[in-house]
Amino acid sequence: MFGFMNPGAQALEYRSIYSRLCQHQLQHYGLLSLPFHSYEAVFLYACALDADLFPKSVIVEQKCCRLRRGKGLLTSADVEIGLFCASLTVLLTSIKLQDDIRDGSGLLARSYRWLLRKRIDKAFSYFQSLDPEFNQTVHACIADHLTLEKNAAWSGSVRRYLQPTAEAFAYTFGLLSKVQPSTHLQEFFTSIGFHLGAAIIAFDCASDWKDDQKTGCYNPVKDADSSAEAATICTDELGAIIDLCEVSLGSDSCSVEIARSVRQAVAQTFGVPLETGGAECEGNVVTAKRKKKQESVVLYANCSVPVDQGSNGCCGCGKRAPTYVHLNEGETSAYCCCQLIAGACALIFCLSHSKGGGCK
Repeated sequence: MFGFMNPGAQALEYRSIYSRLCQHQLQHYGLLSLPFHSYEAVFLYACALDADLFPKSVIVEQKCCRLRRGKGLLTSADVEIGLFCASLTVLLTSIKLQDDIRDGSGLLARSYRWLLRKRIDKAFSYFQSLDPEFNQTVHACIADHLTLEKNAAWSGSVRRYLQPTAEAFAYTFGLLSKVQPSTHLQEFFTSIGFHLGAAIIAFDCASDWKDDQKTGCYNPVKDADSSAEAATICTDELGAIIDLCEVSLGSDSCSVEIARSVRQAVAQTFGVPLETGGAECEGNVVTAKRKKKQESVVLYANCSVPVDQGSNGCCGCGKRAPTYVHLNEGETSAYCCCQLIAGACALIFCLSHSKGGGCK
């Protein structure tokens, strides 16, 4: 859940957006949180920028934040959006680490979670301030997902398996409208979250089914044909995100380019043919009009329907060829080099200088 929405080869526009959110995360959650910087949170921040929730003038051209917080960051026009997206990163980190602990990666995951415990509590408190029912709602979605995993006799479809995560992302992304009140934006961000959560789990199922069979972890995908079906669901969900962004944000928006790049990478990885036209959907459908073409697209529905293309380099890093990774391995490998090194130094400093209360 940290690397799925990585667009691969990154233009200066994207690096500037990425770096700006790095600054917000450093400001609100400190250096230790930076190695977990989430591409999904960056995508949400890009959507907010494309939706004109804050002026584009706040984005400074830069390939890396170089650990600079930026002048006037706490009074900038994007401070509330930056706080939301930075909090989303920490929330996803907490859920991922807890999942790793359940899957047997206990020592390392527990260590990370202990180091980040105050930041995790702060993130949950932040979302709780937006909705008093936040903790119960998210934990209910996680419990639903775990129930499907633990029921070995259950042989449901991939679509049913991705539902709890899709609903959790939809709910959390929709809370952005609490920061910038707008009925239209609530529908838009809720829909983006739903399709993104569904795409992530579908990709995970398609990628990991062989490893899951070896380790005994649950996966509704049991063979190559089912893997292809899950990969197709993933590209369809990403296609829905592209349609949504084109309708609400414009076909030339940064968020559209990000989603297109990821969709193309997934399709190439699994050999999924990309067809034109929308996905077949059912359920409660909300529609919107395209800016230039009077066409309807699905905003939020139950659809029936690694990612890494390389890098141009940053912070002294050289260019690298495309790689394709599973969500459970290498999610955090694309961090800015200076951030990763600084995070390691901060960890050593923290362990050697903390007195009783741990890192602060």
